[in-house]
Amino acid sequence: AKQIGNINIHDASRTETMELSFSSREEQDKHYEMLRKLEAQRRARTMAVPTLPEEVALTLRKLGQPIKIFGEAPADVRERLRSHVAQLEMEGETDVLRDILHREDSYQTENKASNETGNKDEVVYTVATENLVKARRVIAEFSFFKTPRRLSRLKRRRNNENYASEEDKAANEIY
Repeated sequence: AKQIGNINIHDASRTETMELSFSSREEQDKHYEMLRKLEAQRRARTMAVPTLPEEVALTLRKLGQPIKIFGEAPADVRERLRSHVAQLEMEGETDVLRDILHREDSYQTENKASNETGNKDEVVYTVATENLVKARRVIAEFSFFKTPRRLSRLKRRRNNENYASEEDKAANEIY
């Protein structure tokens, strides 16, 4: 096998290492950044952040971020918090996150005491299970299939007096 050339035997002292070209290093850096972004997005999807708008605003304030950017819906604000926390986690600033989460816990215990007296309902967002996603797709496909027929039937009924019911005729005469 050695004579055929399938086995490479080399002397470690004679090993030559070649430098990558500038474009290769640049592509590696781009690839590394893309992998970091994907990892941050994956972590952000699984990260638990506050759901109440007051808690989200308090956490953003503690992170030094704007509470709300013009035109943002509450879900957008929460998503921005989630991505910022994931970014901090990726950068290794776990001490800052630990302090913030500790303060959030104290805010939640204060909030629970006030909720016990007021029985205020809380909106909680969770990640949908695979079965729930499948069920929603089946319902959507069913709805998408039925909607054109239903709408065309309603248009025919509205445009043709033969399809109109007695109540519709009476309402048309009044108005």
